[in-house]
Amino acid sequence: MNCCGMYDFSGQFAFQIGIPAKSGVGGGIIVVVPGVMGFCTYSPPLDSYGNSARGVQFCELMSKRFNLHQFNLSTDPLVSPYVQDHHYSLLMYSCKGNLIKVHQTVDLIMQDKVLGYENVCKGDYDDRTALHLACSEGHFPIV
Repeated sequence: MNCCGMYDFSGQFAFQIGIPAKSGVGGGIIVVVPGVMGFCTYSPPLDSYGNSARGVQFCELMSKRFNLHQFNLSTDPLVSPYVQDHHYSLLMYSCKGNLIKVHQTVDLIMQDKVLGYENVCKGDYDDRTALHLACSEGHFPIV
């Protein structure tokens, strides 16, 4: 899908938008964000390459808005940069085994006297805590 799913526009699509996709001559585009989700667009007017013109625009907007480009490894695509917080950072650093960043983040969280302890022990969308993530990834110094 990444190499030839968008006909002659495949290279540009992979470079600019960065998510694997397959278009059809009927105006549909099927998009896969590896390990995250899949979605499709449908808008029949085609561009000069035979892809849905509005579908390509939508994919570009989605990729930029939610940072879905597969070669951008600086952030987690599941979390919009607009909603990241210290709790998310604690979970991420615990999962990756970065002990120094875990200490710094816990210190930042604990500065909130009311919700500090609650935020350190709070789980993610799957109720996994920082402690659970560190254990499951084998980062025992964090534990």
